[in-house]
Amino acid sequence: MSLAVTDGTLVTQDKERRVIRGNLTIEENKIREVGGTGDSADRRLDATGCLVIPGLIDGYTRSAYVLLGPPRDVPWSEMHVAMVELRASLTKRDLEVAAALATANMLASGTTCFLDLFTWEEEVGRAATQAGIRALLAWTVETEEDLPHARRFLRKMRDRDRILPLVGLTGLIDPDLTKAVAELAHAGGTRWCLPLAERRADVYRFQRDAGTRPVEWLEREGLLSPELLAVHCVWLTLNEIRALARGQVPVVHCPSSNQVTGAGGPMPLPEMLREGVVVGLGTDSTFLSGGFSLRSVMRACGFVHRGHRWDPTIVSVQALVDLGTISGARALGLGSGSLEPGETADFVILQPTTGLPVEPGESLSLLAYGGRTLRVRDVVVDGKLVVEGGAVLGFDRVDLQERVADLRRELGLAHLGD
Repeated sequence: MSLAVTDGTLVTQDKERRVIRGNLTIEENKIREVGGTGDSADRRLDATGCLVIPGLIDGYTRSAYVLLGPPRDVPWSEMHVAMVELRASLTKRDLEVAAALATANMLASGTTCFLDLFTWEEEVGRAATQAGIRALLAWTVETEEDLPHARRFLRKMRDRDRILPLVGLTGLIDPDLTKAVAELAHAGGTRWCLPLAERRADVYRFQRDAGTRPVEWLEREGLLSPELLAVHCVWLTLNEIRALARGQVPVVHCPSSNQVTGAGGPMPLPEMLREGVVVGLGTDSTFLSGGFSLRSVMRACGFVHRGHRWDPTIVSVQALVDLGTISGARALGLGSGSLEPGETADFVILQPTTGLPVEPGESLSLLAYGGRTLRVRDVVVDGKLVVEGGAVLGFDRVDLQERVADLRRELGLAHLGD
């Protein structure tokens, strides 16, 4: 089966970061040609006036927390309690319904791959498979009793299409458990996910108990490697950033949730990029970011760092697009993130809401900052059309929204924080 996307403005994200007008030809699940005629394709999608981009990569989210609704005017301690209580009250069926809505909403906003951190990730995997989205699923380990469950999960989910199992922690709290999780990931031939240095109090608490800062401890214990995916990384010194670079540890930046939780400042992104750390973007949970739109996170990222550094050039629009596509793909270890021959066919067609065609010279700015001036029309994952004309093909989103609303009322979550 072959597919041709014709006459679009292609944000290739290739080595030259070319933005060109032309065609994109797909054979099975790979990009065959960029800029050719596409005459021999079995099916054609007319992208005249539209922007064609690599699929967006959400490097960190927690899909179950869609049940908590949007951010509320409560302190972080209350937000944390709400998340812990929800985790304790959910059934597997509840989680599958929540994950179905979350994956449908991700696809509808142009995300083609996400990393999820929770327990019972098989249910999230079922929803992701039905939606047709690519997923990295990190089973959360909170105590030693969770380790056998995580080990079974890694074995069970191995060799699934578009699904990659991982293990993860909710933070660097227990040094012995952290080492056990790293060993489990290594033995299972996979990676582990660690939210790290998000709040200053977390860093000071760890330093008080361990006698060293978190990243310094990880380096001393030999735990800084590409097998680790570090999330947040707000309160770091320059020496810690350089340690992450030495260990080739990729990082996921969650600017929206860091602002909502009052982390006290943004991640030192300019320094990370300067030191060669691979950085992607994450939404975190909707309760902490307001939604699953990675383009909204790209926009927030640009605004936060411009304002914090008093410099409108500190993070370029090209850098923002990189964070959401090719750098995010590199952070998660994916063979995608660009529109080039031989790459996996994960891409999105964005249609201007103004009715005017996208000019190549403005495409990156519109992508990073244009908000609702562009809407997701079509999404292709692994060569398969999963969103067509704005409709998610694997799920009825209206039905899912109604089911989640009923579930929130049943769990007493509709008036959280009131």
